[in-house]
Amino acid sequence: MITIRPKSLVDCYRMIDTALAAEEKKIVMATKESDIETAFHFSSLGLWIRNELIRKYDLKAGELYGLNADPVTSNMLDDPDNMCCVIIKGYREHLINKQALANQ
Repeated sequence: MITIRPKSLVDCYRMIDTALAAEEKKIVMATKESDIETAFHFSSLGLWIRNELIRKYDLKAGELYGLNADPVTSNMLDDPDNMCCVIIKGYREHLINKQALANQ
């Protein structure tokens, strides 16, 4: 299997899409936004995102989010735990939007 370094959040979402089963995606979509961090950060999904996306490719927030932040902000954003939370929340929205488009 060839993996390409993700260059954007959308690339991350595509990689997560291939890694998760349909039932797992339904669970992510059904989770309330306010519960996303606590539900998935320490789960196998959160671990996978941190190890297989963030650490494996040494991702930086500015690359994924298109930011040119100051050094202090960059250090906070580049923290794998913080990035993981942003990716999981965005992935949930990605799934919900994808489902809404499919239902039109």
